Amino acid sequence: MYALLSVVIKEFLQLRQDKKMIPVMIVGPLAQLLALGYAATLDVNNVPIVLVDQDRTAESRGLVERFTGSGCLWTAGPSLRSSSRPATATPPRRATAPACS
Repeated sequence: MYALLSVVIKEFLQLRQDKKMIPVMIVGPLAQLLALGYAATLDVNNVPIVLVDQDRTAESRGLVERFTGSGCLWTAGPSLRSSSRPATATPPRRATAPACS
């Protein structure tokens, strides 16, 4: 803790000597905050999953529908609900982004 305090004191003393560093110390982190604040997102959209429904009861089909019906997840493998539906390689297209929460 003492070493960190020493570095902070040293940096403030350095700022007193070089006034041109004050805008650099403020503008740089502010620009990073603005740019990365919009770039980093925790939204979960179009996550491919593979479901194995070996039970094939109404309850298990309901659970599969709850996963895929949210719009955030899509089945990347063959559909286990009906054998006539082919496997999808890309997420289904939607007009608007789903609200995944």
